[in-house]
Amino acid sequence: MLLIACGTEAAPSPPPEAPPEPPPEAVVDDDVEPPEEPPAEAPAEVVDLLHAVPTTVVVSTALGDAPQLDALWDGDLSSRWCSGSGQLAGSWMEVSVPAGATVDHLLLTNGDTSGAAYRATHRIRRVRVTRNGQEIGTFPLDPEDMTLQRVPASGEGGTWRIEVVDVVPGSAASQSVCVSELRVMGTAPGQAEGAQPTGRVSATAAEAYGAEADLVDLLHAVPTTIRASSDEDDDPEGIARIADGERATVWSSRTGDRVGAFLEVVLPQDATLARVELDPGLGAELPIRRVRVTHDGIPFGEHDLVFAPSQPPSIAVMGSGGTWRFEVLRLDDAGDAISVAEMRVLGHHPDEAPGTEEPTTELAEPSEDTAAAGLALATDPAQGAVFGTAEGLTVTELSLGSGVEERQIVDARSTFSRASDERVYCLVRLDNPEREASGISMTWEATDAEGDAAPARLMNVPAQPRYVTFGFSGTRRRAGRYRCVIRTPSGELLGSAAFDLTE
Repeated sequence: MLLIACGTEAAPSPPPEAPPEPPPEAVVDDDVEPPEEPPAEAPAEVVDLLHAVPTTVVVSTALGDAPQLDALWDGDLSSRWCSGSGQLAGSWMEVSVPAGATVDHLLLTNGDTSGAAYRATHRIRRVRVTRNGQEIGTFPLDPEDMTLQRVPASGEGGTWRIEVVDVVPGSAASQSVCVSELRVMGTAPGQAEGAQPTGRVSATAAEAYGAEADLVDLLHAVPTTIRASSDEDDDPEGIARIADGERATVWSSRTGDRVGAFLEVVLPQDATLARVELDPGLGAELPIRRVRVTHDGIPFGEHDLVFAPSQPPSIAVMGSGGTWRFEVLRLDDAGDAISVAEMRVLGHHPDEAPGTEEPTTELAEPSEDTAAAGLALATDPAQGAVFGTAEGLTVTELSLGSGVEERQIVDARSTFSRASDERVYCLVRLDNPEREASGISMTWEATDAEGDAAPARLMNVPAQPRYVTFGFSGTRRRAGRYRCVIRTPSGELLGSAAFDLTE
């Protein structure tokens, strides 16, 4: 039997794939070291840039006819730069640091660190630091520390300015702030030892703030306030006559408000002040000859007005914004009041818009401390000294005599002789319950001749609960009646004692 089968023929199976070859093993030569990575570049050392790269140091003013500006960077604590007399708050030092440099911090000494003169001069309590006109910050300094103090201001190269904001008065009649060493610590490309700064004094408002023609009257360019000690009509709106642009209208103080009368101007904090003009008006002559200037309550010195042909009398002050007070110290007429037609406050502000603003005007409020104490200037030696409290300080003794020994007045009396007494001493005993460092001023004034006063002597009051200090006056002045007057740095009356000076 024949059997036949039908169906589909199966496809042949593909041959199996060969297994992949293993990768070749790396050949390692144990005798060959791998290449080293390049070492990381070491950071540049922080150095004093004044001696490492080209820099320029400019100061606002300088004391003396031949100031030694290199005292700021000579490494000698016995040499120093001091601002011009009367230039306290608002004084500045400026350093131009090259582009590419980085400022890490600043170092400076505070005051005349040569030795005994340290407490005699004003010392700095606060500084404002700016870079290219932009504020970095305001920093405190210790007025009792004679060593280099660190100011933690940092940033790129540019023009760095260190401006004095606040001072502690010294015990002597000096009207300057001093710095014996300034260091700008940082790094810069190509820094190397041996560089020396170039120094110069910017002694004029034109240099400090640009061309004279570019100065603007801030009273009409930014929001400001004018405050007066009094007005003849006791009307705050009457004060507006001093800034109305009309030389025929005049502001006048109240009758009897002469020596001690003041005008205050409140400026925005980022303003800069170059000069104040006081125009007496059409056909008039300004009787004011000397004023006491304060900035935010801090003494800015006593200034004689500058009288120039075809120019209004002016007061040259260079400083920043804040509250500026101009108090009359000396007059040369016998009128009943002070009169000013126009006041101009010349300077700059980043947002100045000349002709767009009018100042607000106010009458100054009497000091609460002085009003509470009911103080008046002593006029009669037989009535004894008059003293009280102001700005946190209380006078507990105010004595006159021929000498001082062991913090006590010697030979206390109220009559002195030009023939037999060389000096009159004035001893002041103070309570300072808040223990804040501050100061007082002592002035010797004639009671019978308005405006006859010697320049005020500023005295430091340390941060302690009680303090005793004294001053003296010679007897070579004319015979008459005088008084020793004690005030706070902002001018508040603390006490006075009258005496007679005979032939």
